[in-house]
Amino acid sequence: MKAGYLAKGAAVAAAFGFLVLSGCSEREEVAEAPKAQEIERRAESAAASGDYDATVAQQTFEKHCASCHPDGGNIINSEKNLKKASLEAKGIATAQDIVKIMRDPGPGMPAFNEKTIPEDLALDVGRYILETFK
Repeated sequence: MKAGYLAKGAAVAAAFGFLVLSGCSEREEVAEAPKAQEIERRAESAAASGDYDATVAQQTFEKHCASCHPDGGNIINSEKNLKKASLEAKGIATAQDIVKIMRDPGPGMPAFNEKTIPEDLALDVGRYILETFK
């Protein structure tokens, strides 16, 4: 009889754990939506004013670039990192140079068009990369 209760208890605990974990991931997704909307709002505001917003540039980098370029590195090809010496060796010296690569990258990197990252924000991300990864 105890074994039956233990089996039922284990099944209930497993179901409860599944529901709790499922709910947590949904809450995380819901929490991410306002953060993304805030980034978009701040990016639009900075672009409209023509001001460089390092925080928005950093957040945009973290959203679109950091998964492959953590700390300015490159998880796919370590020679194509974002460190100053590496960029300079490839003739990449300006934010515009970085935007050109963002728009038309080589193999292994997705392209980021103006719909994904508007031009002013892309330039800010380029500037952020140049200022951050020395």
